[in-house]
Amino acid sequence: TKYDSERLRSAAEAAGWSVTRLGSFNLAAPIAGVFSERAGWRLTGFEASRLRFSGPLLFAVGRRT
Repeated sequence: TKYDSERLRSAAEAAGWSVTRLGSFNLAAPIAGVFSERAGWRLTGFEASRLRFSGPLLFAVGRRT
């Protein structure tokens, strides 16, 4: 299932969690940046424009209620 930030929040709250923070990680840009700064910047822009906040590495931080 592919989640966006609101779906992740809803699922966590339905399971008894209070979400305090949502975020996402870049996928390939940090790895590419190790080998080429230019490639890292290009991939960062691509990931931000194409994957947005619902990319595959979405996370939530929460407390059990």
